[in-house]
Amino acid sequence: MEAIIEKQEIIPNKDNFFYVVRDGVVALEFVENKQILSLFGNMQGFCYCEGSVAKFRALTDVALLGIEKDFLIDHFYVQPEFFARLVDIQFRFHNYLVFLTHLHSLDVSERITQMLSFLTQVLG
Repeated sequence: MEAIIEKQEIIPNKDNFFYVVRDGVVALEFVENKQILSLFGNMQGFCYCEGSVAKFRALTDVALLGIEKDFLIDHFYVQPEFFARLVDIQFRFHNYLVFLTHLHSLDVSERITQMLSFLTQVLG
C-alpha cells in the first residue's frame, strides 16, 4: 500500500501495518501536548504499538509505504536474525517511550534526577 499524507495530518493508527517513509519527515509526538519524541525520514520505518501514548504526524508532505505486519513476519522467518534485531529495536524504542511518559509526569527536580540516573545506566 502506498499513501500520500499531507503536512500536519495524523498518520492513521493501523495496528496491522509497518510504515516506511519514502519521502518527507514524520514526527512521533505525545498525544496530549504534541511534544516531539522522534523524527523519521526517508527509508526509516515505524509502526503504532498497542496502548501507545504517542501518535505520528507528517511534518511535511509525506509519501509512505505501508506493509502488512503479517507479510513481514512471514518473510522474516527466512531471516530470523534480522527479525530478532528488528523486534529488539522496537522493544527498546517502546521502553524509551514509556520512560519519557513517566518523566513527563514528574516535577522538574525529580525529572532531572531520573534523567541523570538513566544517562548513567546507558552511558556507564
